[in-house]
Amino acid sequence: KGIVGFGLGAIKGIGVAVLEDLIREREAGGKFINLTDLAQRVNLHRVGKKTIELLIQAGALDGFGMARPHLMEIVGDLVKYSETHHTAKSTGQGGLFDGLMDDDDPEESSMSGNRRVDHANPAWGPSAGNAKPALTPLEWLAHEKKILGVYVSAHPLDFYKEDVRLFSKARLADVDQLTGKGSVGLVAVFQDVQERLTKSGNRMAYVTIEDDSSELEALCFARDIPEQFPKPGSPVVIVGDMSEGFNGAPPRFKMERMIPLEQVRAERVQGIELRMAMALSGASGARGASGRDQLQRLKDVCSRHKGRATVRFKLQMNDVEVAVAAPELAVDVRDAFLQELSALPIDGLKVGYKTAPLAKV
Repeated sequence: KGIVGFGLGAIKGIGVAVLEDLIREREAGGKFINLTDLAQRVNLHRVGKKTIELLIQAGALDGFGMARPHLMEIVGDLVKYSETHHTAKSTGQGGLFDGLMDDDDPEESSMSGNRRVDHANPAWGPSAGNAKPALTPLEWLAHEKKILGVYVSAHPLDFYKEDVRLFSKARLADVDQLTGKGSVGLVAVFQDVQERLTKSGNRMAYVTIEDDSSELEALCFARDIPEQFPKPGSPVVIVGDMSEGFNGAPPRFKMERMIPLEQVRAERVQGIELRMAMALSGASGARGASGRDQLQRLKDVCSRHKGRATVRFKLQMNDVEVAVAAPELAVDVRDAFLQELSALPIDGLKVGYKTAPLAKV
């Protein structure tokens, strides 16, 4: 798996000078091993609460294994602790918990490089309640985009792979292949709109959308401009046609409609199929829950999101695949339902749709 490096100084809203203490200490003392280690080695009051919040939103503290919402909740206490620790250190008082850790503990020494680390506050370490989720929540991706200018840890459409498969005719990088094929639908993330007036005084708009392959600027004339555009970062289906440019200009996508992806899914999905592996013996899976428990969790989520889409389970039991209908369940396949499914501790869970074609939207 590749690693992408992104300079801290490129984070919007953070001055390079503010980061000097962090960088200097990291170069001198090595990697920060946890929040307490960070707070004891660097005076976070000098760094500033706002800077720490921006670092969290950018994913710079993900290496500590905690969810970003949890980090945001405790950042105030963390900064206060750091200030108190460094004030006491400068006056020779020492920390309240100094001396509790045995420097001769080989396991602890190997982790911290023989640094004395205060573990008195376990809430600052990973736990079942604050562990970093398998997928980055969409709201944190929006923060990444805002302060980094790009998506780094994931792309919003990673959450909507089945929607992209069914509702999109092409990735944006390949949209030129649709030239002359008439009205088509594309699944993308709405980013921006710029409205202008033509020489004749009519409105027109340039709409910027993107997916994980490219960015596209679509042209929209007055009659097709929506009354209200969605919030930047929102997944949408944009319907229009790729037309030849005038006088040798490149082909241009002319937008006819923009529909929230959630609306398209809610209107078109007639049923869902939940696929998962399940041990015949009922033994615990990779995340500790038995197949029976995992199936019950799926049913519980479905029960909390009642709607009209039918539900069917497809269970892979060793070499045998079993399809199980659940006539007592029918769900509303909006984003809240899909996000709750994605947060379940079920390895390999996949969601399939039974849906009408996009052309009927």
